[in-house]
Amino acid sequence: MNVQVLCKAYYFVQAMSYAASVCILTVISLERFVAIIYPMHSRRLHSMSLLRATIIGVWIVAAAAGLHLSGRENCLEKLSFP
Repeated sequence: MNVQVLCKAYYFVQAMSYAASVCILTVISLERFVAIIYPMHSRRLHSMSLLRATIIGVWIVAAAAGLHLSGRENCLEKLSFP
């Protein structure tokens, strides 16, 4: 496999994982906020369809962030071969 492709994939996965972690922690914080402030209404937000939509949305945002950040890296300049 081409070194340039692997290097770009590395930066994409790294940026996507970072963005996904931040987004998931934000979603968890928002869910806890709603559960504390509106305890009677928070049960409406606990459905499998909303959970699936949220997870898919988080990974789409993370993939978009990964694409944006991975395209700017020039991998061959960063690699050093002995």
